[in-house]
Amino acid sequence: MQEIRAISLHQPWASFIAWKWKHCETRSWTTTYRGELLICAAKKQTRELEKYYNRIIMQVKPNTWNELPKFQNLPFGEVVAIVHLSECNLITIRPACQLERDTGDWTPGRYAWHLNNIRPLEKTIPIKGQQGLWIPSPEIYSSLICTNG
Repeated sequence: MQEIRAISLHQPWASFIAWKWKHCETRSWTTTYRGELLICAAKKQTRELEKYYNRIIMQVKPNTWNELPKFQNLPFGEVVAIVHLSECNLITIRPACQLERDTGDWTPGRYAWHLNNIRPLEKTIPIKGQQGLWIPSPEIYSSLICTNG
């Protein structure tokens, strides 16, 4: 059985994936890994990230944006979703979906990681993130099973 991998993303991108607004993660690097992937929200918070979040939610939910959590209330330093990484393609064109374009860097020469079967966690799990793809600890597996079935 293949071990699950994890990736840490800054907010709000981690939540955008968990909310199923974002189905591709764009990266400057490729991977041969395919399979289950934990989406982890990094701990970092900046005013620039908050401004970006506010701009995107106003665009997506213009009449109901106040029903979404404030940036400071998003999960930070936590696993927020499990996805299936199905493909990793060199970017040659931008996607048709405006939201997907706005939540990624679609510069040709970068890579689009295609995320399917997005499953937000009912209860997020505290985690210390790492750079790149990494293997979560056995304690994280136990927490996933105990708190999210």
